[in-house]
Amino acid sequence: MKLLVADIGYGDTKFGWEEEGKVVLRKFPTVIVRRGKARLYNPQVEGIKSQSWEVVYEGVSYVVGEKALLAGKPISTRRKGFIPTYAPILVAKMVEEAGGDFEELIVSVAVSDYTKEHVEPLKKRLSKFTVSGKEYSFNKVYVLPQGYGIYRDVFPKKTEAPTFVVDIGFNTIDVSFYVEGKPIKEYFVGLPGYGTVRMIRNLLERVKEEIGEQITELELNEAVKKGGRLKFYGNEYDISDLIEEEREFYAEEVIAEIESSLGEAWKRAEHRIVAGGGGYSIPEHFRKELNLIVPEAPEYSNVRGFLTAGKEE
Repeated sequence: MKLLVADIGYGDTKFGWEEEGKVVLRKFPTVIVRRGKARLYNPQVEGIKSQSWEVVYEGVSYVVGEKALLAGKPISTRRKGFIPTYAPILVAKMVEEAGGDFEELIVSVAVSDYTKEHVEPLKKRLSKFTVSGKEYSFNKVYVLPQGYGIYRDVFPKKTEAPTFVVDIGFNTIDVSFYVEGKPIKEYFVGLPGYGTVRMIRNLLERVKEEIGEQITELELNEAVKKGGRLKFYGNEYDISDLIEEEREFYAEEVIAEIESSLGEAWKRAEHRIVAGGGGYSIPEHFRKELNLIVPEAPEYSNVRGFLTAGKEE
């Protein structure tokens, strides 16, 4: 059984698989640009071998991932139904990058999206689909809530101790709680709008004033991940100082919201794990003061943990 794990986020799509006994982890920005109705004929430049960035899905051409940042205005990832609608394009890109076929697929979704109305269409669309004339199919498709993968990444064999998991994504924060290795549904909380996009929005106007250019949330998110450097017309701008200031404010706001939502249970739990891409935004002194566990490369924590859990299926 060859398993592909997909953590489709509103900022980045992370994925992984095992190859020759080793875990392989990859990611690309969740950026999709719609190019319009697919063309039946694409002219080639005479005498020059050229290529197309476009993929075709349901009769429409799209550009996906890093290259989409150069291709036009991205489709908003916060658009209702974004993941169920476009997940096949993203999964096709994963399979192509992995260079092989998979029998089973695990897709993790935000706790706030873990509803029958969201999960069932997603499973159906991913069971079998066609992108750019190639058919993709999986014998089994599992849709699981984000957070459980992080739990199993930090505790591969589970733990009896009460453990909170905070998965900070681009758009949402997903909180889950486990006691004696089992999820406690009453403490599964989704906090839409409290992901790192909150920090990005605060930065947008400051960056515009600094460099004199209007950029999108996704472009700024990429700059944050790349050390705070932006390029326009060949000129490079360093916004790392602005990012560090906002990171401190953002961490304070996030922790205050979590404490307000969870109360005493949060404070009294044995373990508090913070992961996802937002794990990088928690300063070291916050981690020490609140006794937080931030796993290595926290953005991949869900993928690593689901690869572990997937072996038990």
